Amino acid sequence: SVEEYVRRRTNTKILKQLYVLIDSRRGIMEIDVEWLHMLQQDRVPFSLVFTKCDRVSAVVMEGWIQQAKEQHLVITNKELDPHNILITSAKDNIGIQELKEHIFEVIDLQAYRTPRKLETHVPVPPPGPDVVQP
Repeated sequence: SVEEYVRRRTNTKILKQLYVLIDSRRGIMEIDVEWLHMLQQDRVPFSLVFTKCDRVSAVVMEGWIQQAKEQHLVITNKELDPHNILITSAKDNIGIQELKEHIFEVIDLQAYRTPRKLETHVPVPPPGPDVVQP
């Protein structure tokens, strides 16, 4: 089962972070709460990723975030770190870069966090009959 997989990966320190996807049209459902309980019991680090945020109003989205914070407080007796709440829309490309950066931070891929400046290489033409060599 997925639960066994997560537990095995967590116990072997392979799993660094679990991303719980929550459909913004529905909010946190009972199955999500059950998962959060299991993750807390097994001490699995997790982040909440609200998907399809383009489908709801800002007021509804704020309500879902508040609900997530309250559920997390009830389950863990700790405040949910705002850094671990991500809001995304693949359709409108909202929050996708932030999600990527979060993943890179978790797995410590420093090279991918910031865009690298590409060095341009101008090829030097080989000497020809009209090129004077010193």
